[in-house]
Amino acid sequence: MGIDLATYTKKGVSKTKKTSFLDRDVRFVSGFSDKKKERFYKELALLIQSGIDFKQALEIITEQYKSKTDRALITTIKQEVVQGKSLHEAMKQSKKFSAYEYFSVKIGEETRKLDKVLIELQKYFDRKIKMKRQLISVFTYPAFVLAVTFGVLYFMMNNVVPMFSSVFKQFGAELPPLTQKIINLSHNFSTLSGVFIFSVLAIIAFHHLSKKKNGIGILRLKWFYGFLSLEP
Repeated sequence: MGIDLATYTKKGVSKTKKTSFLDRDVRFVSGFSDKKKERFYKELALLIQSGIDFKQALEIITEQYKSKTDRALITTIKQEVVQGKSLHEAMKQSKKFSAYEYFSVKIGEETRKLDKVLIELQKYFDRKIKMKRQLISVFTYPAFVLAVTFGVLYFMMNNVVPMFSSVFKQFGAELPPLTQKIINLSHNFSTLSGVFIFSVLAIIAFHHLSKKKNGIGILRLKWFYGFLSLEP
C-alpha cells in the first residue's frame, strides 16, 4: 500500500481536503505542468529529508500520480537514476523540465544541498502558479470586454456601414471626407483584422522562442544569486 504524501505537512499529518476550482492547475497545453512540478519537488524534498534513497523515493512519488503519462515520466527518471545517471541528467533527458530546473538540481547535487534546492524550486513554482492565477483573474474581464468590442466593431464595419453606403449612393450626394474614410476602412476591415491578428500571434511566438533560446544564461545567473542566500 502506497504512502499518500498529500496528507503530510511540515509539522505532521493533516486531513486531505478536496481540491477546489481555484486550486486546480491552470494550464493551456498538456504535459508535466507547473502544478505537478510544484508537487513533485515538494514530495521529493520531503522524502530525501526523511532519509529515503532516490529509487524508493521516486517509486513512492510515482504512486501518487493518476495520469499514465505522469507515472511513465517519473518511472523513466527513476530508471535512468538506477542505471547510474544523476537526477539532473535524467530530468534533462526527459525534456519535460526547463534549464532553470535541471541546472538548479545539478548545483544541489554538486553541493549536497539537493533537499534545499528542491524546496526552493517548490516555492518558485508555488509563486509562479499564484501569479498566473492573479494575472488570469485580472485580465479575464478586460479581455472579455475587448473581445465583445471587437466583435461589435467587426459587425458594424462589415454589415452596417456598407448598408449606409448603399443608401448614400442612391441619393447621389457627396459624402463628407470622414464618412468616406470610414466606408473605405470597412471595405478592407476583414483584411486589416487578419493582418493585425497574425502580427500579434507572430510577436507572441517570436517572444516565446527568443525567451526559450536566450533564457538559459539569465536563469543560471538568477539561480546563482538565489543560491548564495541558502543557509549552509
